Amino acid sequence: MRYLQRATRGPLSDFTEYVGQSSASLRQVIGMLPLLRGPRRFIIFILACAPALPAQPRASGPTTASVSGTVFDSLTARVLGGAAVQLVRQGTIAGSTLTVTSDSMGRYRFAKVVPGRYALGFLHPALDALGFEPEPVSVLVAPGSTRRVNLAIPAATTLRLALCGDGAVRDSTALVLGFARRARNRAPLDSVIVTVAWRPRGAGARDVPQPTPQRRVAASPSGWFVVCAAQGGDTIRLTARRNNVTVTTATLTIPESGLLQHDVLLNDEPAPAVAVQRLAGDSTAASPGAAGTLPVDGVVIAADGGRPIVGAIIGIVGGAVTRSDAQGAWRIIGVSRGTQTLTVRALRYAPLTVTIDVAQKAPQVRLGMTLLQGVLDTVNVVDEAVTDSNLAEFLERRRTRGSGTFLSAEDIHSRRPTHISELFVAIQGGITIQRDSVGNKFLTMRSNTLRSDRCIPAIFIDGMSMRGLTTGDLDGLVRPTDLFGIEVYRAANAPVEFSEQDGCGTILVWTKR
Repeated sequence: MRYLQRATRGPLSDFTEYVGQSSASLRQVIGMLPLLRGPRRFIIFILACAPALPAQPRASGPTTASVSGTVFDSLTARVLGGAAVQLVRQGTIAGSTLTVTSDSMGRYRFAKVVPGRYALGFLHPALDALGFEPEPVSVLVAPGSTRRVNLAIPAATTLRLALCGDGAVRDSTALVLGFARRARNRAPLDSVIVTVAWRPRGAGARDVPQPTPQRRVAASPSGWFVVCAAQGGDTIRLTARRNNVTVTTATLTIPESGLLQHDVLLNDEPAPAVAVQRLAGDSTAASPGAAGTLPVDGVVIAADGGRPIVGAIIGIVGGAVTRSDAQGAWRIIGVSRGTQTLTVRALRYAPLTVTIDVAQKAPQVRLGMTLLQGVLDTVNVVDEAVTDSNLAEFLERRRTRGSGTFLSAEDIHSRRPTHISELFVAIQGGITIQRDSVGNKFLTMRSNTLRSDRCIPAIFIDGMSMRGLTTGDLDGLVRPTDLFGIEVYRAANAPVEFSEQDGCGTILVWTKR
């Protein structure tokens, strides 16, 4: 109490020290005010109240996150450059769409992503040609997190399973798919009937004559068709009819993978240009741009229900490209007058090609897109936690000295390789590099079968099957400085989840985070 009396009569610093060092509450401080005189009373009251005010919280860490990964083409076992990867915010009325393009190594990255739940997918001409896409991946982004999600065009077996069913896959039924298009501008055609006929494998000239099996389907309004027929290696005859008139035929051989992609080009009349007269005085009428050019306005919606499509990519063939906004609206500036071809692509929708007339007071271009059939993604979707688990399993197998050959990051660094393929030649286990008939180089191992002495091993990069990679592909995909570790197994010794049971070995490549 004596200290309190001295503090109220002495310098202000004494009072402030008392408040800061003691457990005096605001009520106690107010009780001291009668002891104060003059301006000192109000100044000390303000100083005393300051510690009692709630402090502003300090930022504990980054509030944004990042999402990155690699896009693969599982049909060709290669990375997919030039893919338009889109991250679409879920749970909002209009949503927001972020778009980046994968580089030549198939890599993409979204930086400074606002936390929330997103749908992640990609667009690419290779997907457009197939007529369907992997289901968008749901990604939950936490504040300050680093998510890694790999995307891919599904493998042939997955596509056959999704489109033809499990029974057809067991019977090795092949998958024939494509689009019926106009030869003039590759615009899709509807009302097309596609027939696939084939001769059963093993049927010779001396066999008893039998009816030629065939399958017939109707193309969708987007021109897409899919036929489950024949088997890998069979020769088929594909016929397309429109309005009961045969317009095209082709003799084709189905690849051994059991997936044949073939577009039917029809010599038909071109589609009419999109043209509707605008009302006089319409405020959205196009205004002249540079000499000989005009802006083109439009909206893109779902054909079923009319919902605006956000983030669609709209472009003039050979010209500018834009994206649709939250209302599905878009504008392209500086389009040359006359007839132009417009292409439209959007996640989960069939690609669209239309012909438009670019002229003064031209109508708004209204584009309706039909849904694609979704196919489950066959590529592992990983984040940092899953990646850490994979690397931990590698370290555990190496610690217990399993049946494989192991190289750690330190081992790799000590060898100072220029390319990753150099590492395998020095590994015990009989790995060599051999050329095929056209000059491609492949890693080969001793075979466990009687078919041949050498075979091409299965290669997994970060747990993803990449069978069929040449040494050039492998060197281009992974740099030695990116390596966390390598595992090499003979045919009978590979971990079961990485064994393809084909009599050849397995190579596992793990990269750093």
